[in-house]
Amino acid sequence: MSFEPSQPPMTVSVEGSSSKTSVDGFICVMLERLHKLKLHPSPVPQKVAEAFNHIPQSLSQTCSTCEATSNVSAVPDVEFNLKDKTARLLGHKGICAKCHEVYDLKTLNNHVAKAIMTRKKDDFDKVYRHFLEINQIKNQQSTTLQEVMSIANSLQLIYAEIPWEFVTG
Repeated sequence: MSFEPSQPPMTVSVEGSSSKTSVDGFICVMLERLHKLKLHPSPVPQKVAEAFNHIPQSLSQTCSTCEATSNVSAVPDVEFNLKDKTARLLGHKGICAKCHEVYDLKTLNNHVAKAIMTRKKDDFDKVYRHFLEINQIKNQQSTTLQEVMSIANSLQLIYAEIPWEFVTG
């Protein structure tokens, strides 16, 4: 997923003034934080994902994130334009089951909730280790996953409230 600001990244024009602290600028900063990582949770809301849910006829059988070659499924690559309120399908990318557990925000949130409720964190630990490995984060105590989960959850809530016009191509 990508974001198309009306100005260069980090400076968004709102009502004639440029501001990093405007709502659009704040969203741009959050997206920039997500996109610094190779693997991160996707903030694409369910209704947008469903609108672009058709499976492409040709999809690489290699994960676009970690290059695994098994259990690859298609996920939409979406670009949001807040000014025009358009959600544009850029295409689909292949993603393996392990990466999908991080990429799909609902699945990731469920892993966290299950680990908290059952006090068994084996499944979550596997997801967490995969996230660290793919993003080449050496510190096992890193809070990066928690940070990007918070960002993705916030963006998903914002995006879910916008009446998007869906555009392909």
